[in-house]
Amino acid sequence: MDKKVVFIKTDDSKFYLQYLRLIDPMLKLRESERKVVAELIKHYNNTPENLANEHRWLLVFDYDTKVKISDAVGIGPASIHNILSQLRRKGIIKNNTLVDKVLIKPPHQQTADTKRIFELTYYFDFNEGQAG
Repeated sequence: MDKKVVFIKTDDSKFYLQYLRLIDPMLKLRESERKVVAELIKHYNNTPENLANEHRWLLVFDYDTKVKISDAVGIGPASIHNILSQLRRKGIIKNNTLVDKVLIKPPHQQTADTKRIFELTYYFDFNEGQAG
């Protein structure tokens, strides 16, 4: 099987948005929606993992977090509210949680022995007459 490898330089501040841009053909989000989703993922991953999942999501969708997201992406609070509504209609947010297909956690911190590498693999299936 032929394989093409592309290396993308990133850091913690850019990773989520870069990931969402790569999978966007499946999501079909506008740039403003991608930016908000990237911030939601970042906030979720920054909540304490020892909290129950439902409590983590309550923190992510809290008013103060929405204000922080608004500041981070440079979009007003009213527009953030509209974008969250659009993400619910598109099925990216369900029951005030992000769906699994967008929720991602970057690799742990780099050590002297390991590099921080995240691998995303696409498979193109060439079944005749079934392109989608």
